[in-house]
Amino acid sequence: MNPDALDLAQKADYERKTKPPSVPLSKLHGIPILVKDNTATKDKLNTTAASYALLGSVMPRDAGVVTKLREAGAIIPERPA
Repeated sequence: MNPDALDLAQKADYERKTKPPSVPLSKLHGIPILVKDNTATKDKLNTTAASYALLGSVMPRDAGVVTKLREAGAIIPERPA
């Protein structure tokens, strides 16, 4: 589980409630999106590709698809089991 996911979701909820209707939000604003554990994320999630050898490794940047999802307002909450 991404420990930042709840904070990000609460921030998105607050933005949705406080922004005037004339300010458009993205269609993915605050929506949780799951990515596999072989997709690099530069946050507190482990990118292990199901290998214990990679547990605790730190990615230098988000994968391209993750960057685009975050820019669109998506929240990456956890890895699927």
